[in-house]
Amino acid sequence: MPLRNLHLTDESLAPEEAVFAEPLAAALEVGQQVHLRSQDRVVVLGDGTLGILIALSLRLSCPRLLLCGRYPEKLRVAEAQGVETQLIQPGPESADICRELGYFDVVVEATGRAEGLASAIELARPEGTVVVKTTSHEPSALSASMIVVKELTLVGSRCGDPELALSFLKNHWIDVKPLIEAVYPFARFDEAWHHAGRRGTLKVLVSFK
Repeated sequence: MPLRNLHLTDESLAPEEAVFAEPLAAALEVGQQVHLRSQDRVVVLGDGTLGILIALSLRLSCPRLLLCGRYPEKLRVAEAQGVETQLIQPGPESADICRELGYFDVVVEATGRAEGLASAIELARPEGTVVVKTTSHEPSALSASMIVVKELTLVGSRCGDPELALSFLKNHWIDVKPLIEAVYPFARFDEAWHHAGRRGTLKVLVSFK
């Protein structure tokens, strides 16, 4: 592996925090791609690790940010760091959500589900922006006519800058420790793997100590 692929971490940064450099970099990439204003209404769809990290990173510049998810205990992790949240029960139609929440200038789709993109497009205001984070194996069904009629901007967003993420972690601008659900020794790797695969799980770490 090329040496340039490695990033030095600050000595004050615990390994349990440093492992968040990659997902946090992906979360921070949204703010690098889209010009966000303090008055913008921003919604993040999805309360997985990535969705929570996106909300935590954007809350600093977007005071009107809302995080929507399906798991109360996961939403509480974001709430503890000043993020406004909304519990969305599985099954409601996008139109019902729009009537309840209104429309948003910027919608960040991080649900991890194929149907998430359609909901994001529905929630975006005319001439709004939808940032797409989900990479689902299932095909996404969406109305191209809705994109045209609402004159939306779609932004694909994937990886980000690990150095920026490490700077956030070093300066404790985001507390990632509450996102750690469990730590397993390497000898129990199989158990850790199955735990990480459960629906609604946050970060599961493997320790080599």
